Amino acid sequence: MEVLIVIAAIAFVVWLVSKLKSSPTSTSQRPTLPAPSQRWLISHDTIAPQRNQAGVVVWQGDAKSNAGVFVRITDGILEQVSRPGAAFDRGAAGKISERSMKRMMASAEREEGPWFAVHRGYEVQIMDANDSLHRTGAIYSLAPSAAISPKAPGEWKTTLITLSGDRILVDLDGQRITSFDPESPDVPRQRQWFEPKREPKRPLRGYLGLQNHDPGDVVWFKEIRVRPLIQADTPGAAGVIPATKAFGAQAAGGHGGNDASKK
Repeated sequence: MEVLIVIAAIAFVVWLVSKLKSSPTSTSQRPTLPAPSQRWLISHDTIAPQRNQAGVVVWQGDAKSNAGVFVRITDGILEQVSRPGAAFDRGAAGKISERSMKRMMASAEREEGPWFAVHRGYEVQIMDANDSLHRTGAIYSLAPSAAISPKAPGEWKTTLITLSGDRILVDLDGQRITSFDPESPDVPRQRQWFEPKREPKRPLRGYLGLQNHDPGDVVWFKEIRVRPLIQADTPGAAGVIPATKAFGAQAAGGHGGNDASKK
């Protein structure tokens, strides 16, 4: 099965069309999708099933590398993501100027360019050095992650994302860490301008995306697979089958063993 994958960066995006087959990729091979920040967009042929599981193996350059996996992005992403977001500049220390920050905030409110995916989809965060609502496995600012992986940055980690009805479940290396129901009264309110809006209802059928955020961040993705749910996957007390069983993915070595290096 092929899936449609969109990689959106906060500042600008360069289109790249590629094929990603559903057959497994050996964990001994180089990552399938090197993802330097603000540089890649991968578009595939077909929409993922309405109810599915996505297995993604991820390597982070460091705990502060800020990336994510987007799910349930609406059809409008195909038009919006090709439009650039607000232009901005950074000072010598890398700080965004006040004028640029205002432009970015306005662009985010209008859901322009890559901001469309933020407000019209859900992001499963990849960033260890943050609070529970904004760290690896969290549905960004909407549902907390119960734990982060004990593995150090530079080691492969396997994320299993289950979409069942309105619910989103996240397993990290076989451990359930996040459960999200958009209809729950416990969903926190939006606190920051860059957090996703709560109001737009996300579709049950839509697009998947990979994101890398800031200049200098190093994040690699490989073995990205999507399949329909089976009866054994039904959410409940027992959870879903572990990622390693569902996709045959194993967390493998770090820098040297997998040719993962900074670009």
